[in-house]
Amino acid sequence: MLAVGVLTGSVAAISSAQSLQVGAFQGVSNTEFNQYSVYQLDGGFANGGTISSSWSGTFDGFDGDFNTDTMTYSGGSQATAQYGYLRSSAWSTLDNSFYNSENPWYYNPTTGDVNPDGTPDWFFSVGQSRYEDVFTYTNIPAQVQVDFWFHVSGTFNGDGYHSIYVTADGDSDNLFLTGFDGSVINQTWVTKKFVVGADQMLNHSTTILSQVDYQTQFNPEHANLSGNVDFDSTVYMSAMHVYDMDGNLLTDWTMTSASGTTYPVPEPATLIGLATLSGLALRRKAKNKKS
Repeated sequence: MLAVGVLTGSVAAISSAQSLQVGAFQGVSNTEFNQYSVYQLDGGFANGGTISSSWSGTFDGFDGDFNTDTMTYSGGSQATAQYGYLRSSAWSTLDNSFYNSENPWYYNPTTGDVNPDGTPDWFFSVGQSRYEDVFTYTNIPAQVQVDFWFHVSGTFNGDGYHSIYVTADGDSDNLFLTGFDGSVINQTWVTKKFVVGADQMLNHSTTILSQVDYQTQFNPEHANLSGNVDFDSTVYMSAMHVYDMDGNLLTDWTMTSASGTTYPVPEPATLIGLATLSGLALRRKAKNKKS
């Protein structure tokens, strides 16, 4: 599978201000061109809020035995973006899937042309949401590290996947989930540590993508395919922790955001407790080594 998200945050980029972006669409393409461009059947993009799309229709062509046949495709998706709080979902079905390399193309990504008499062999349903923000930290050393904690909850049914992509000043980390990770996802994901420089500012973004796609050449002839990736129960930032460059947890720091959003920063007392627990764990590990 290939992620085809098209929001700005699909690649690492340094933000200069806060923004919200959402996208939802259904689309098709043809793999013979080896270009990952999609013709949008329905959907669109917006600056935050909630967006949804759906499309259904049929495509004719030759199956593998050169018999004239018809595929029926249906799909829908939705996305919501708030600062620190994202939702996305996508579903689709493809009934009577078939493939024949002699079928004329439906969409030529090189020229952008559409041939209504052609047959697509790649089908997409995508929901994607993203926020960008700038964090300013105070009462910290000249250089520190920060990690972000996200609560991730959703479900898988059939084909599809979900990804989370986090950037900080051009550095990045990501989480990729499929149905092999379980039909129900309910977990906390902790990013790697990102460095905050001497300016005590961090350009941060988080993008999530729910996608169901089918390439007909890799499926049995005349198969009925379906997938539902529902992370509309959300991905949200549940905490951030700041450390010195030796990895020691820091307390008493504060953070403000360019968007004015209040993010879940642990109270100093909680941080002290976490630091104490961390120290106890390290001491136990050292003691076990001695014994």
